Amino acid sequence: MITVNGLLLFKYDKPQLNLNAKHIYIRGGELRIGNETHPHINLATITLHGEKKSAAIAYTNAVEAGNKLIANVGKMRLYGAPR
Repeated sequence: MITVNGLLLFKYDKPQLNLNAKHIYIRGGELRIGNETHPHINLATITLHGEKKSAAIAYTNAVEAGNKLIANVGKMRLYGAPR
């Protein structure tokens, strides 16, 4: 499980980026791949793992979720190649 309370920034100078997790919780921060002036034009893959029978995760008293998910209450900014 990855909890983001600051800035999780993917480096944009790599030809391929991989992030593997069961849960990604963007709580009080930001997950960013690229930006408006420097979009990430290479391959960036986020793979979420889990099994159907896995127990739910309680992020807070008000937020409970299953597996293989990105729970975003912060910011998630993804900038890629123009279409």
